[in-house]
Amino acid sequence: MKKFFSMICALVIGLVGCSVQEVEVQTTPTHNVYEMNITATQLSNDSVGREWSKTYWCKGEAIESKTRWTVPIGETSVLEVDIMITEHDKFPDVGRGALAVELSNGFESSTIITVTENKGAYKGNQAQWEIVCKVVLVGEKW
Repeated sequence: MKKFFSMICALVIGLVGCSVQEVEVQTTPTHNVYEMNITATQLSNDSVGREWSKTYWCKGEAIESKTRWTVPIGETSVLEVDIMITEHDKFPDVGRGALAVELSNGFESSTIITVTENKGAYKGNQAQWEIVCKVVLVGEKW
């Protein structure tokens, strides 16, 4: 019985030893994760309107503030953010602009966008908006 038990134990240990595989663990990150924070501040408004929307695009897709981007460590990535500011009335007034944004910790870029009233008694009046984009490193990926 002792021999039988010893053989069973040896067999079990052999099977367990065969099924254990060595797993390589990545110990250093391969990518940085950045967050792009976008703010829009109205600097002036000479009777252009009160109902506004701000739209941002990057690489053909709509984005919002707090959008995250992943970049391989050691690579530099510069994105262009297209901006549209719209005042909503019977005849919407639109201003457009763009920002070049480098995905690196602490990067900051800004632009001024002017929206001009296109109809009515206040035609030609303008409103100005400052768009600021700040980039923050928020994490790493392996």
